[in-house]
Amino acid sequence: MATTQLPEPASRIEATYRNLSTAELYEHAVRNGEATISAHGSLVVRTGAHTGRSPKDKFLVREPSSEGKIWWGEVNRPISEQHYDRVRARLMTYIADRPVYGQDLYIGAHPHHRRSLRVTTETAWASIFARNLFRRPPLADLKGFAPNFSIINVPSFKADPTTEGVRSETAILLHLKRMEIIIVGTEYAGEIKKSAFTVMNYLLPDEGALPMHSSVNVGRNQDPALFFGLSGTGKTTLSADPERSLISGMPTQVSQSPIGTDATSARRRRADRSAEYRVEEPRLAPFERVARMVIGRRIELAITQEELAERMGTSSSTISRIESGQHVTSVRTLERLADALEVKLLVGFETEAGDRELVAV
Repeated sequence: MATTQLPEPASRIEATYRNLSTAELYEHAVRNGEATISAHGSLVVRTGAHTGRSPKDKFLVREPSSEGKIWWGEVNRPISEQHYDRVRARLMTYIADRPVYGQDLYIGAHPHHRRSLRVTTETAWASIFARNLFRRPPLADLKGFAPNFSIINVPSFKADPTTEGVRSETAILLHLKRMEIIIVGTEYAGEIKKSAFTVMNYLLPDEGALPMHSSVNVGRNQDPALFFGLSGTGKTTLSADPERSLISGMPTQVSQSPIGTDATSARRRRADRSAEYRVEEPRLAPFERVARMVIGRRIELAITQEELAERMGTSSSTISRIESGQHVTSVRTLERLADALEVKLLVGFETEAGDRELVAV
C-alpha cells in the first residue's frame, strides 16, 4: 500500500540567525541594504509595490479537519492541499541555501489562550517587526521552545498563478491543520500580524474567548473601554487618553478571565497628566484642535486613515500622530493635509491688540 509522506514541519526550518536581539537585527538590516537610518535613528524601509495588505491573495487550505469551520467566500478563499504543497516545496528549496532569520515568540497575553509562534523571515527588519509585534518569552522559555504554529515570510519568492492555484505572484496561505502560514511575493510586514490574528480568530472561540479587532484602554477604577473599527479608522488614536492607560491598540481577546492582548505593544503604559505634560499642553493645544478638525473632516469624507495617508503620499502612522494632537505639525504637512481633505489652509498673524489677518495658502 502506498503511503503519503508529510512534509517536514515548518517549525524545523534551520534559521541562519535565531532569536537575534533588536540591536543585532538593526545592524543586519542596514548592512543588507534593507533599510536606511532616519535622522532620529529609526529604521526606514520601503515595502515596494505593496504598501498595504493583499486580501485577494490570501487563501486557506481546504482540508477535512477545518473545512466545516470556515465561512468560505470572498474573504476566506480556498486553495487545495496539492497546490499548497507545490508552493511550499518550491519555497523550501528556494530558502535552503539562503540566510533566514528566526524568532520564537508568544501570541496572546493570557496563559490559558497563549500560543507559541515561530516566525521565519527573509529580512532582518521583518524579524524586528515580529519582535515588536508579538510577546517575547523569557530566556528560560527559549530552551526547548516548541512552537504551536509557524509563519514563513519570504518576499522575494514569487508564487506561480498558472500552476499553483493562486491569483498572482503574491500569496498568503494558511494551513490550519498543520498550523503553518506562508507569505510570499509581498514585502508588507502587516501580513504577518493579520495572518497570526486569523489563526487566533479560528482557535479562540472554541476556548470560550472572543477575539476582537479593537483597541482598549482602562481607567483608574479598572473600567475598560473598547474601540471597534476597521484598520485605519483611528482606534488607537481615539483610545489614547492622558487620563486612562492604553492596554492595547492591537487585536484583543476577552473571556470570563481578564482581557488579554495579542501584541507586545499592548504592555500597559500610563500617560498621567504629569508636570511635564502640563508644561507641554499650551504648546500642543492648537494641534489638538487640528486633530479634532482632521478627524471630523475625514469622517465627513468617509475615508480611513490609510486612504488619507495615500492621498497625502505619507504613512498611516503619520496620520495617526496628527490625529493624536500630541505632535507639532509643520506648515508644509498642514498644506498637504488640507489638499487631501479638500479644504483650504488659512495662515495668519495676530497682534497684541487682537488684530488678525488670514491668508489662504
